[in-house]
Amino acid sequence: MGISGETNKEARLNILLGLLKYPPDYAGDGLRLHRMLTRLRESSRVQDVFVITSWDKPEQKADQNLQGICVFRPAESTLKKEWRAYGKFKKLTVFLGESFNIAKHYFRLHRRIDLVFTSGSGWFPSVIAWLAWLDRKPLIKEIVLMGSDDPLTLAKKRLLLRWIFTLPFRFADLIVVLSPVLKNACIQFGIPEEKLWSRLNPVVLPSNLKEQPPFFPDALPVLLWVGVLSPRKNVEFLLQAAKYLTSPVQLCFVGPSEDDTYREKLSALADQLPPSVKVCFLGKMEDQSRLYALYRQAKLFWFSSLKEGSPNVVAESLLCGTPVVSLPVMGAVPFLVENGKDGEVVDTASPQEFARVADRWLTRDVSKESIAFRAQQRFDHKPIDAKYVEHFQRIIGQKNHPHHSPNP
Repeated sequence: MGISGETNKEARLNILLGLLKYPPDYAGDGLRLHRMLTRLRESSRVQDVFVITSWDKPEQKADQNLQGICVFRPAESTLKKEWRAYGKFKKLTVFLGESFNIAKHYFRLHRRIDLVFTSGSGWFPSVIAWLAWLDRKPLIKEIVLMGSDDPLTLAKKRLLLRWIFTLPFRFADLIVVLSPVLKNACIQFGIPEEKLWSRLNPVVLPSNLKEQPPFFPDALPVLLWVGVLSPRKNVEFLLQAAKYLTSPVQLCFVGPSEDDTYREKLSALADQLPPSVKVCFLGKMEDQSRLYALYRQAKLFWFSSLKEGSPNVVAESLLCGTPVVSLPVMGAVPFLVENGKDGEVVDTASPQEFARVADRWLTRDVSKESIAFRAQQRFDHKPIDAKYVEHFQRIIGQKNHPHHSPNP
């Protein structure tokens, strides 16, 4: 049952979320949104949540109920290697077929939906956004990656694709951006500032973490990286920088590998490092207690991605009290790291310069308690969750009473 047009703090609503990848697939925005919507359901601020997403493995095709959230996977993920090999005609044919499957699932649910929420600007969330427009449903569009999701980048596509991908920015009721850089791109494109909400990414450490012994028992300082080993993450830059570190150190890389060729390249670079620099690749770490123990043990977290929205791993490190040295990553990281207090953002293309800054932080005395306290204040999920609900109710109220314009 949808909520009425009357604004009511306790009103409950039904949401459809559309995005390409969703848990259990390894995707940062999917996991973040799953956790947020689960919290909103458990606090009774949201009634039902439906997710339309893709499947990566055939055994994932079946409908799922994940912590009370109904997940449907009508289309195959286009991030798979097979899709990259398709020619233009085959891609178009498959795209039309998958879009039809998505539309069928959408219209089976549409009478139960009060609001549509999409994440990203690729073909999958764009199809969902257009279905919301056809269905006259309120739409919130969240964008994550500068250089991929922002309208200035999408406007460079060919005419038809440009029209398909950029018009949802025009008819969306709210656009949520994860950094000031994304907000500026939207304003330059002509989106009214009052239709934009720029926010920090909330990060919540699990409450049931178990105490763990030090991950590495020796005295070497640990220099940590966490993520998916893929070319976009630019891990080779860190391994090139490691050649210039002046102190003995234990490099630790945590996360699954998407590309075997890239993984082999990283191993070759690791083999070229001096004996004073030890390297380990730990793969995907399912045990969160072990992962956060590693965050806490690390002397420093470093980061060098080519593209990011609001990298959770940076915030997670700060919440564990571990400082961060990072490249700016298209303006995403300066929004997260307070220079000089929580670490340093290094605007350089030189691995040697990056290593010089990392060296300085490896030998610097820091208060992990102070870093963690500041991060807890900045990345607290409670005000962000409350603001989402406020936006949900305002937008639905405006749709139900189009002549009434409550304050944003």
